Amino acid sequence: MVAEAGASNSHTDNKLQKLSLSDHDGLQLTLQNAETELRSALSDSFGTPRAMRAIYKLIGDANIYINTHKADIDVKELEKAARWVTKIVGILGLDANAKPPYDGLGWAATPLNGAINP
Repeated sequence: MVAEAGASNSHTDNKLQKLSLSDHDGLQLTLQNAETELRSALSDSFGTPRAMRAIYKLIGDANIYINTHKADIDVKELEKAARWVTKIVGILGLDANAKPPYDGLGWAATPLNGAINP
């Protein structure tokens, strides 16, 4: 695909918009996009693969943010994203220990055979 000079390309425009945002706004925008994408995916006959991609992308973007801003991380925005992922993982039943209202932070792995070790 070749873009002509001066032609508008939504993919390129979106990248340029992200570059012009502050890092705080970029992380907040990434969370908002994930929330919107998940809502849309679940409204579309429960589009599980699409929903999981939204979660995966948010986690990946958060990891990039952490690795590139070690000294000046906005912990509150990062925590919002982590709590949202924790909530969605609980709602989707991916955390066997999660209980409503799913307002924790993180989750614990259980053994593959389902047995709980004392």
